[in-house]
Amino acid sequence: MRRALSSSTSCGHVQRAITEFAVLIDNYGKYLHPDHPKALAARRDLVDWLIRARELPVAHQVLRSLLADQVRALGPDHPATAHTRQIVELFEKRP
Repeated sequence: MRRALSSSTSCGHVQRAITEFAVLIDNYGKYLHPDHPKALAARRDLVDWLIRARELPVAHQVLRSLLADQVRALGPDHPATAHTRQIVELFEKRP
């Protein structure tokens, strides 16, 4: 589902992608669990779209929340957690 959504929204429809990922994340939370790996990965994908939309403060906020949830759900040494941590650090180093 995430891959299909990313493909169908990659043609310049950034705001549509943000809206659709928000709906997808909500559905994952309802039908799987908010900490399910698919839900966490969809939140990471949402960050990509927020960055494309130049909504950097929102992207940073989502990343920080995602990192806390990944540490709790996946553990601090999980590759997805480490990747998110690196991106958060990059955000916090920018002027």
